[in-house]
Amino acid sequence: MNTNLQYEDDVVTSLKVPPHSLTLEQAILSGIMTEPEIWDSLEAIVGEHDFYSPRHKMIFEAIATLIKQQQPCDALLVAKHMEDIGTLGKSRRRSLLRTNFKRLARHHSQYCYLCRTSARVFDLTTTD
Repeated sequence: MNTNLQYEDDVVTSLKVPPHSLTLEQAILSGIMTEPEIWDSLEAIVGEHDFYSPRHKMIFEAIATLIKQQQPCDALLVAKHMEDIGTLGKSRRRSLLRTNFKRLARHHSQYCYLCRTSARVFDLTTTD
């Protein structure tokens, strides 16, 4: 077996995955749920389309809906909303939504910029 070919296949496979950080996405979501007052400053920076994880997109959409309806959006209420609209099972992120966020993410804006930058780089690499 040609080991160079195997290495080349690994490189090609790695290029198929767009730049992203699931940790940053989780920090953004948990930050908004623990400090919903930051929504106004973050909404202009990051949107659901900036999330790589489809699960995180669903959670972000649920948070956005609750905030726009002027409802509280802590983890339990987001999970309840997602359950009501049938997306909780699809998101499979119950653990994220049930976690007690003891550490608050203090750099929300930076996380959003990084998430958005990754999404833009992906857009640029997929444009013909």
